[in-house]
Parts: sequence; C-alpha cells; structure tokens
Amino acid sequence: MPGIAGSIEHEAEFKVVCDGILRREIGPAVITLAARGRDGGVDARFQGSFSESTGLWVFQYKYAHPAIDQSRARGRILSCYKQLKSRRSEFEKVRELGLAGYVLMTNVEMTNGGVTNLVELAEEQLPGVEFLVWDRSSVETMLMGAEHLLRYTGDARFDACRELVVTPTWEMIELATRAHGCWDDHPLWPVSLVRVQRKVQTGKMFPPFDDTPA
Repeated sequence: MPGIAGSIEHEAEFKVVCDGILRREIGPAVITLAARGRDGGVDARFQGSFSESTGLWVFQYKYAHPAIDQSRARGRILSCYKQLKSRRSEFEKVRELGLAGYVLMTNVEMTNGGVTNLVELAEEQLPGVEFLVWDRSSVETMLMGAEHLLRYTGDARFDACRELVVTPTWEMIELATRAHGCWDDHPLWPVSLVRVQRKVQTGKMFPPFDDTPA
C-alpha cells in the first residue's frame, strides 16, 4: 500500500510538501519558487552549507500521479536527465549556475539501478557537484510528524474546500457586485470568508439593500 507521499493526487500538493520539507530540513533561507511555467530546472534553491557541500544548492521536484505505473514513472524521470540533441537535460539547464549540490525530490519509488543511472548522469554532466535523490521513501520519512504539510489529500477534501469556502465566497462577491456595483477587495484567493461575512453583517462592505424581486 502506498504511504502518504505515494497517495498525493495533485502536483500542486506535492510542491507544498516539498517546499515544507526543505524549510524543515534546511531552514527559512531556502528560496521556493511559486511561479508556474518553465522553471529552468529549479524548483527551490539555497545558498549555504548542506550535507557535505557549501555553495549554491538547487532542488528539482518530479511528480507522478499514483495511478501511473512506477516503472513507467521511473523511466520518465530518467529520460529527463539524459542528454538529447532535441532538448537540454535537467542537468544541462543548471550547468552554468556553478552549483555545489543538486537534489532530486520525487514521489516515485526509485530502484537501486535507477539511482545508479542518475548518479552516473550527474557525474557526467555536473562533475564535482554533490547529487542526492530523495525518492518516495525519503519523502515519507521526512513527512513523519509533519503531515500538516498536506493541505488536502485527494479530491474529497479538495471538493469540500471548494464547497465550504470557495463557492460561497464567490457567491458573496457576486452579491456585492450586484448591490454595490463593484468589489472593493481583491477577488483572488485567498479571500477570508469570515472577514467577508463580518463586513456583510456590519454593513461595511455595502449598504443594506432590498433584494426582493420586483
């Protein structure tokens, strides 16, 4: 049976987990990157001493949905680090950064052979750079006592969050727009439902109005 790390069904959740682990293991000096899109081979970075090396460390997250066969998922990861004429490998993307260390974090179960292949590719493409693989078992160990890093687990809690918070909040925004002509607060997540309700109840968001159909 897969553990917590093996049951994560959303890539965004895995990023939250990885970011939280790094802040626990290394400290607040870790820079986690929130922007979506091409990451240039870097999901987080740290300047300082870690493991056996001092300097710039980069962290790359590789997620696979638990429904994907683990052998296939391992093959996908390995292909990302192989040099091809058609594209740069993940190691090539960061080669010019002058790294001290590189950590691959993944929710995939890595085999001894798979890790050996990755180490050989790292030695070839990033000579002198300390390379670590934190696979599913490593992430599981690091999550012990820190399960709160999981903001939601699967669709059930995500749907509950949407039902209890997101939907009623946006309904209030639509109601405010109809009554007041505009939405005075920033309409993006997170919007505090309690704060919105309080402003509605006190009349500070918009004046009382009669919403009875004519």
